[in-house]
Amino acid sequence: MRSLDRTAINAPADWQDKVNDKLPDPEAYASKAQEFEQLPINGQQRRNSFTKYAPEELPKRRRKPYFPTVWSSDRRVKSALATWSHSKCAYCEDKINARRSQQVEHFKPKSLFPSLAYDWDNYFLACNGCNGTKSDKWPESGKYVRPDQDQPETLFAFDEQGGMKARETSSDAQRTVDDFGLDRPGLREARKVAIRQPLNTMRTVLAQRLPDNMKRRLAQRIVTEAEHPEVSYSQAKGQNLRRLWHEHFPNVSLF
Repeated sequence: MRSLDRTAINAPADWQDKVNDKLPDPEAYASKAQEFEQLPINGQQRRNSFTKYAPEELPKRRRKPYFPTVWSSDRRVKSALATWSHSKCAYCEDKINARRSQQVEHFKPKSLFPSLAYDWDNYFLACNGCNGTKSDKWPESGKYVRPDQDQPETLFAFDEQGGMKARETSSDAQRTVDDFGLDRPGLREARKVAIRQPLNTMRTVLAQRLPDNMKRRLAQRIVTEAEHPEVSYSQAKGQNLRRLWHEHFPNVSLF
């Protein structure tokens, strides 16, 4: 996970109109959503979802209330999110170029926070793995790490085997790792493979009989390329490369 600048993405001017067209009574929906969100987060009524709490405020499909999926039907949403996060999952940094594999993820689940179901500030691009694992989870206390607010670069640690964990000071970060499945086996293996190539290149550079200033320039280039925003698992790669540099030159800044 790496930081994303929310100011770089904005809802289209006609977004709210498109949403309102899909709801029976937008004002009544907003009022009921506010009322619903005052219920205890883990209470039975809240966990039963807004569709059961206020079915009259939602359209019906086969006689069942549902949230109109404007975030999916309006192709501008996914397109904007993909551009914003460089076609990477905002959580695990896996590259998801195939449009059908890209998910519009509600950071705060719409079943628990219906007032945010159509709020662009609540949307992130996610892969199937992270979106499916997180599902409609939300902590009773504390929070999850947001890529656009919480400086995730300072909160997570990656090892050479692709493992990911929270730094010791953040229980919110560890909760995010656990509930989003950010250390799931397949993802851990993918990071391990991705880390290996630049790390081996860096080791080769450091082992050569070159002046230290030349090693530094070459190492800078490797790290800059690995940490580029468009690169998959850029944080995992960057942390391991920087750690390797400081093992060899503990008193020399890389940049």
